[in-house]
Amino acid sequence: YVAPRNAMERQLVEIWENLLEVRRIGVCDDFFSLGGHSLTAARLAAKVEAATGISMPVSSLLSAPTVERLARLLTGEVQRETGVLVPFRQTGTRPPLFMVAGVGGHVLIFRELAELLGEDQPVYGVEGIGLDGKEAPLNGMEDIARRYIREIRSVQPRGPYFIAGWSMGGVIAYEV
Repeated sequence: YVAPRNAMERQLVEIWENLLEVRRIGVCDDFFSLGGHSLTAARLAAKVEAATGISMPVSSLLSAPTVERLARLLTGEVQRETGVLVPFRQTGTRPPLFMVAGVGGHVLIFRELAELLGEDQPVYGVEGIGLDGKEAPLNGMEDIARRYIREIRSVQPRGPYFIAGWSMGGVIAYEV
């Protein structure tokens, strides 16, 4: 157990303990190991923004799944990754799988599936455009597909491509 060492860590621990209904959360404890999932992550992002005024993309928990790392991200000590591709696993010998988010644009729902696919399968989530607050969301299906194609080709310049989608993400994946 590592206790919070600053105001941001204390604030995050309090939010996590209330949200996850777990007591004595340390700053090195993993959100997902404590029972967090995509729905609680969305609730966490809303609570963090309400308490701190800092917007937190839900996918931040993939690179910062502990209080310590999330606090560093929120305070600007480390930089957020930008773009719509969220890497779950970047290594492996198989062609990458790109999973397009549904309504809401969050890719955290694919985390468990990405783990189950194994160490040899590179997996990327394709997150909704505009979730980072730095650019406006795109409206037209063709515009969204063009942007996703550009992002996917930045990782894999040539096909064949393996693309999946959930809910509205399936429709967007088909357009891509």
